[in-house]
Amino acid sequence: MSLLTHVQNLSYLLGLVLLAGVALGLRVKYIHSLHEKYGSVVRVSPDEVSISDLPAAKEIHKVSTQFLKSRWYWESTGRQRPGLFTTPDPHFHRMRRSLLAQPMTETGLKPMESTVNNNIQKTIDGIALEHVQTGSADVFKWFTYMATDIIGELSFAESFRMLDHVTPNQYYYDLRSLGQLSAYRTEIGNWCILLGALQINPFNQAINIIKRINVYAEQSYARYAKHVEENPANPKMTLFTKLLNKEADGQLVRDDLIREGVSYIVAGSDTTAVTTTYIVYSVCKHPAVRAKLLAELADLPEDFNWADVDKLTYLNNVIQETLRLFGAAPASLKRDVPPAGAKFVGYTIPTGNIVSTQAYTFHRDPAIFKDPHTFNPDRWLDPTPDMNHAFMPFGAGTRICIGMHLARHEMRMATAKFFLRFPDAQVLETEDAMDQEAYFLTAPKAHRCLVDLGVKNKEKA
Repeated sequence: MSLLTHVQNLSYLLGLVLLAGVALGLRVKYIHSLHEKYGSVVRVSPDEVSISDLPAAKEIHKVSTQFLKSRWYWESTGRQRPGLFTTPDPHFHRMRRSLLAQPMTETGLKPMESTVNNNIQKTIDGIALEHVQTGSADVFKWFTYMATDIIGELSFAESFRMLDHVTPNQYYYDLRSLGQLSAYRTEIGNWCILLGALQINPFNQAINIIKRINVYAEQSYARYAKHVEENPANPKMTLFTKLLNKEADGQLVRDDLIREGVSYIVAGSDTTAVTTTYIVYSVCKHPAVRAKLLAELADLPEDFNWADVDKLTYLNNVIQETLRLFGAAPASLKRDVPPAGAKFVGYTIPTGNIVSTQAYTFHRDPAIFKDPHTFNPDRWLDPTPDMNHAFMPFGAGTRICIGMHLARHEMRMATAKFFLRFPDAQVLETEDAMDQEAYFLTAPKAHRCLVDLGVKNKEKA
């Protein structure tokens, strides 16, 4: 077949259906249902074709790809200054990543281990205190505090002090709403700006949240720049310390650092918080998994560190399986069709359109993952090549998440500390409350995860 019109689902009404799905947080599941009904190539809107064919996904996301990142990502940030996450330009991306990558490597993160671990311990202590005071604890809230304070302190030497708040503040609610409101903005484009200017919600709310998050980043940058100026010989090391020298020699300007700071804050908070919440949920819901995990954790030394938990096979498989079923970013990775067009699974797709792949569908493909809806960490003991290729919770190719090593360290340490401290924890939420709503990022439908910590709430872990 040589024309886009031959792709399954021809109606332009699909764009309206997709928009409705966005509004309800069902876009990911709607697209998945189309693949289940029509196959690996489906037209989901007038200019977007979703693909769930593994060879096609490899072609789209390969290192030398001609399928460049869509403008959608730039739109999602309110058309602000391009950065590592939003730029479609491969040269810009390569240069910017070369500046940002080293502090996010295993070697670069090592000096920051104590900062990460201290925030995780404060989180576990906060969960315990809330349980004493109220009879339950909202681990989703606490893991959001944890991840936000960690990325804030690693980026700008000072946390947002979320862990010091008894009740959620404006920043917490801004982060919680950002994914949904950004989705509205990207789907209706300039209409969002117009409706926001007319003070019509949720569009006005979306614009104001983006402004406030920029202000948070600007204030944090200003505090850290002042700290470096006052302590030039021995500043507190952060993910951006070395980049201040790049600013001085003209490679970066202040707005570049703020733009990347915003990206780190957004990408490094909700994503880790959501996945860690679902790790707790999944382990608590599967007694055999809990028993096996606790047995492995029991061998950890009292003062365990990253190196100790990194080598725990079952813990890492639990995290891997949670990322497969409940990863925080399962939605479409959108790429522009190159000038020469593209041909996948017998369909020719002309330039000017978008092809997308979504982890949610690949992670549930029964041809790749046996019993795909079953939570089974043991499947990762001997993964097939197709399982590894289809696994994309952090994205794919050269655009894979720069913070994935940090995220895994946080999840490993938080999971180990949580279940050593609270081995009898039980989730109090229903399956419906924990069902994922998905915009670009996901969250539990109830926007909480209440847990009863049980009688064996240990004093220290």
